[in-house]
Amino acid sequence: MMDWDSHRYLECFFAVPMMGAVLHTVNVRISPDQILYTINHAADDVILVNAEFLPILEAIHDKIRPGSSSCSSTTGPAAPQSKLTFAAEYEAMLAAASPSFAFPDLPEDTRATTFYTTGTTGLPKGRLLQPPPARPAHARQRRGARQRDACDVHRSRTCTCR
Repeated sequence: MMDWDSHRYLECFFAVPMMGAVLHTVNVRISPDQILYTINHAADDVILVNAEFLPILEAIHDKIRPGSSSCSSTTGPAAPQSKLTFAAEYEAMLAAASPSFAFPDLPEDTRATTFYTTGTTGLPKGRLLQPPPARPAHARQRRGARQRDACDVHRSRTCTCR
């Protein structure tokens, strides 16, 4: 799933595992090549994509392993205009679903979700995902503080988080 923390994301976070599938929440903050790697490595069958992430998906779509299909998760005036052919649209899938669907009984150790962090992707040594440049949270708290002030987190004037 390539989406923000939307109501669709929340619905999928519960519904996908409850139907026996694994929800792969795609880390949209990594590079398109790394997104491609995680999609292929996780063997995603369906990609639910918010219109904001269509440019990323369009850039890598030809390299995604065969058998994957894409579904739009944006409707209405913000519906995507894309060169991709969508297998379905999220709201239409919900409307077409059987009201008598019964979630299967699943063992308690059934995998529910997967997420690739920027350092633990299983990529061969030397090909780690690169996180976006970021400063430690406590360094961000210090914005505007004078250099000689002690760090609020480490309580030290010699802290290197400045």
